[in-house]
Amino acid sequence: MNTTLQQRLDLLWSVGASFLADNRFLLYHHLSNWLNRLSDDPIPPWNDPLFRQKSIQMIHWFLEAIPSLAQMDRRSFGKNVHEHWQSRYVDDWSLHERILCMSVLENLVFQALHAVGHPQQHQALHYWFFHLYQAIWSTVSDNSDGQADLRELLDGLPIPIYWSARLYRHQGRYTLKELMFPSRLAKSRAASAHVIGYSAETIDQLAGMLKTALGKGEPTADLTVIPYSLKQETWLIATDITAAPYLKTFLVFVHRLNTLQHQRLSLYHDFKDSLIMFGQSVTRAKNLQETLERIAAGFVQYLPFERVAIFAYSPAEDAGIGMYGYRYNDHAVRKIRQHIPDIPVYQERKRTHQPIFVPDAARGIPSQYVKQFQLQSMVIAPLFLAEDNTVLGAAVLDQGAGKPFELSADTLTTLLKFCKFSAHSLSKYWKNGQLLGITPPNVQLSPREKDALQLMADGLSMSEAAQVLSISEFTVRDYVLSAVRKLKAANRTQAVAIALRMGLIS
Repeated sequence: MNTTLQQRLDLLWSVGASFLADNRFLLYHHLSNWLNRLSDDPIPPWNDPLFRQKSIQMIHWFLEAIPSLAQMDRRSFGKNVHEHWQSRYVDDWSLHERILCMSVLENLVFQALHAVGHPQQHQALHYWFFHLYQAIWSTVSDNSDGQADLRELLDGLPIPIYWSARLYRHQGRYTLKELMFPSRLAKSRAASAHVIGYSAETIDQLAGMLKTALGKGEPTADLTVIPYSLKQETWLIATDITAAPYLKTFLVFVHRLNTLQHQRLSLYHDFKDSLIMFGQSVTRAKNLQETLERIAAGFVQYLPFERVAIFAYSPAEDAGIGMYGYRYNDHAVRKIRQHIPDIPVYQERKRTHQPIFVPDAARGIPSQYVKQFQLQSMVIAPLFLAEDNTVLGAAVLDQGAGKPFELSADTLTTLLKFCKFSAHSLSKYWKNGQLLGITPPNVQLSPREKDALQLMADGLSMSEAAQVLSISEFTVRDYVLSAVRKLKAANRTQAVAIALRMGLIS
């Protein structure tokens, strides 16, 4: 077992438990106020009396147990919580009730604590809750194998689900594989057979097509469609806007449950924990930049590395393009556009989809990078999407400037899992053979295009930029649109981000 990983997870646990204990009075106040308002809430799932009662039970149990829970050791926590829960609630909770109640509890706790602490404490508290969830889930009666069949769980929820769709990805497109309706809407199944085979380049496009074609199946409030990744598949689930926050947190817990079940026999517990927490963090990302940031931070937080640089691969140029540097000089990383055949380590061995360990960077990496980033030992880990046989990019990892190290078998095994999940998460931003945000080399913007983008980056509106530049608002818009096209950006926000990365604006 990797001692460094054990120590990092022990520290993460300690930070989370201390954060919880230090804020117990704030939590008591927030959760007590929420319980007082609950009886008047007509929104699902709170209009279900049985579920409301069980949620109240769990929150009361949690508030009473905080002092003792926060003092428990990470290794004894699961056993102690399991015994305490069994002594109070025995077997009268179904699996979907446990998942939804726990997800609601965690959501309420983070609502209460969002304005206090720092990101590391919040991530540590997520890790602490992961162990709490794992302990309570393990109390499922022995006649259940603990498998979370998503269809059954959705059908049993006290949340309105109108339809769910399973998608598969092939050759860069998402296609509808199966459409499911809850039992109360079974009559809608035959009427919607025509949508099977619907296809689109992005998940959002396909979700929009299904939303238009299927609607809600019955009169209800506004509909929203939530995407969810599970075991190399993507699901789209239609629900009410008011119930969406509860469904999203529920799905996070279903992901944990399925990952736990899948990994139980194949990884050591600490490596399994780190993989699940990494996946949970990356899944929360809302755009490409945040996905890159969460992937890089996860490599450092859960693996024995200190610095990470993420590169996208451009097949047209056969080049690695710097996208983000974590604890490297980010601006310097983003300026890199390196022709792969010119990297000595790739000249010496065949290209592979497996991580490459470089004991001495001076013998395999271009000298300018060795000097610029003070490289010594490092790992180059491809981000490979197996289902499409596509390399999206690579992560370059080391243990700090000028530090040599050895790569253990345990770390390599976990790194492969992290890279596989990272590639899957980035695949939604892969279009026309490259990651969104990659610009062609030697892009030239006119002085006025740079001025317009700079003012957008400074937070000015089109009309405000027009006043500063003493030109019309329409002319500013033309300059911005021209820059968007040259930078191959999706919109002006992305164009600003690309221009910043390329050093065209500041």
